[in-house]
Amino acid sequence: MLVGDSLGMTVQGHDSTLPVTVEDIAYHTRAVRRGAPNCLLLSDLPFMAYATPEQAFENAAMVMRAGANMVKIEGGAWLVDTVKMLTERAVPVCGHLGLTPQSVNIFGGYKIQGRGDAGAGTAG
Repeated sequence: MLVGDSLGMTVQGHDSTLPVTVEDIAYHTRAVRRGAPNCLLLSDLPFMAYATPEQAFENAAMVMRAGANMVKIEGGAWLVDTVKMLTERAVPVCGHLGLTPQSVNIFGGYKIQGRGDAGAGTAG
């Protein structure tokens, strides 16, 4: 199961995922964990929750204490050091490529990234 930052649009009524906080994700992670105690649960690290490896670790720890088994982050090659740091500290990470809602302002809307040979380079 996934607790995604899309809850900002589907539950909170925002027009993007950007306003979602780590506290929002942790709250919903706890609720899902109570309802599904035996599932594999992934939880998003929302926009600006992993700007540095240290911040990513602090926020991943919060989400995992709330009941997540793994964190999901959006990005590409620029996250290699962050993912390495997290996994070295026993935090499982799921990468998210393709349609990346947290990049809505950079790409001028919701656009799928990383298709074809030219786009593959942005994925890492």
